[in-house]
Amino acid sequence: MVSFTCLLPRDSADDFFLHTIKISFSCFIHAYKILFCFVLYLSSSTCFADPFNTGDVIMGKNLHNLNCVSCHNGMVPGGDGHELYLSDLRSIVTAPKLRSQVEFCANQNNIVWFEEEIESVSKYLNDNFYEFPD
Repeated sequence: MVSFTCLLPRDSADDFFLHTIKISFSCFIHAYKILFCFVLYLSSSTCFADPFNTGDVIMGKNLHNLNCVSCHNGMVPGGDGHELYLSDLRSIVTAPKLRSQVEFCANQNNIVWFEEEIESVSKYLNDNFYEFPD
């Protein structure tokens, strides 16, 4: 038990008395455990929910349509390059590999993208096709 002593007013404004409050130490430990779990939950849900959380999906879609679609359409019979992303045979199986592939394709086609643009195209592809959790 933890004891706190404090002055509490009685009925009149000038009359105070000492009052001892006893609180179980285990209550404090329990409260800290709850607070720790809550903070851990908040940090994990906001930091790890989206592997491309800094990307802009609209920018990514626009960059993809301008720079990637024509090449990908030529790689697939029938001309729908989006099938590359939906295929059961795709080689991209993690978020880091997706980002790496986006960067590789840009470099192979002499497209100079900043990190923000690579992240945005990766976010667009992940949000619309791959859906990697982290």
